[in-house]
Amino acid sequence: MKPATFDIPEILGEAVETGKAAIVGGAIRSYYENTQPRDIDIFFFDRERYETLITQFEVVKKAEGVYTITDHDPPIDLIFEEECTSLQDCMEQADFDIAAGCYSNGKFTLPDGYETAIADKKMKLKNVIYPQACFERFMRYKRYGYTCTAEDVKKILQIWSKNTTKEK
Repeated sequence: MKPATFDIPEILGEAVETGKAAIVGGAIRSYYENTQPRDIDIFFFDRERYETLITQFEVVKKAEGVYTITDHDPPIDLIFEEECTSLQDCMEQADFDIAAGCYSNGKFTLPDGYETAIADKKMKLKNVIYPQACFERFMRYKRYGYTCTAEDVKKILQIWSKNTTKEK
């Protein structure tokens, strides 16, 4: 496998390479697929560093705790969540196994069976914290050619349906 290189500004690369932040999710999946990522998500493990770094770039607030660097291709999301202050936390927050890969401190941290799941284009539901986002990611991954078990599809649809019914 080729060495890990991600097209990110040096100051962000330093935070990732020293273990103070991690590249997570789709950028890792894209790395293993040898494709260009749609975006790069960088989770920061401490609020102070995160708040300092978001002032170094031209950003747009995407959501609470998420800022997007607007003048970078692919876009970079800078993220801080109280529940995600370590690699393990980031992996546990992922909704699908293929979204749980992380890169930090010079190495990849992947869930069991990750490379096989990517190669076979078979994803497994892990966790549903944000039902709408999980459903949207499920639909996007289906467009990328990924499949999952009928049981996982049923769970996703039940949770999404319950969530959308509450919102009405």
